[in-house]
Amino acid sequence: MRWLAAIVVVALGTSARAETIDLTAFEPYLMATPSGTPPAGRVRVEADASFGARTTRIFGDSSVEERVAVEVGVNRWLTLRAAGGVAVDGRGERQGEGLFTEVLVQVLERARRGVDLRVGVGYTRDYVERHVPTARIVLGLRAGRYDLVAAGNFEFHPDDSRFTREPVDVSISLAASTRVAEGVRAGLELAGADLEGFVEEEEAEGGARLVAGPTVLLAPARNVTVRATAGAIVYATDNTPAAATAPASGRAGFLGNLTLGVSFR
Repeated sequence: MRWLAAIVVVALGTSARAETIDLTAFEPYLMATPSGTPPAGRVRVEADASFGARTTRIFGDSSVEERVAVEVGVNRWLTLRAAGGVAVDGRGERQGEGLFTEVLVQVLERARRGVDLRVGVGYTRDYVERHVPTARIVLGLRAGRYDLVAAGNFEFHPDDSRFTREPVDVSISLAASTRVAEGVRAGLELAGADLEGFVEEEEAEGGARLVAGPTVLLAPARNVTVRATAGAIVYATDNTPAAATAPASGRAGFLGNLTLGVSFR
């Protein structure tokens, strides 16, 4: 993340204060995708680090993930996203690299219909080298001063990897945020991951988990954002896992994330 931090320093010295920026046009949430399409022609680069197994739980609940992502707003209804990441387990050993791609299409716009609706499809090569087609649906609306988002994510597993226990991973996320000051947005996120653990005997990551916590998005400059997210994790079921390090039911965990973002247009 050092190279992105250098870009942020330069951007801070050359950008105007973000007094009128709509922070919902960026990534105000970690677990929920924004419901609106970014401005056409905008290119956004993000680097983030997560502790507590955002997508690396198969290596245990103290895993660390570092990721660099690029998002391109092609036009008012089409967004392209790609990211690469590295997973490190709780012992500090590098476990693998991941590739994440997605195409998002704006089906409904809040300005015209009163509600945002986005759908997306993608491809992931995860940290245990599985080839994973993905799908996403995101619904968003405004309730007074609050931005509300609900999303459903689906990861399909057509291969016969030893880490695969079910044909699809299902997760849902809910998020709400509001502007609290110039260039500052705060909110709350709630997510349920690996929900098939409630109905299947085996689940690759050891069972369903629930995550809830606050998120804060800062815009120190018009094209620079910093997001911090923390969450408590509750492991809701105890399924037969694909990895011995997967946590058992009843244990609590912690998720932390710090993301730096720079936009170009």
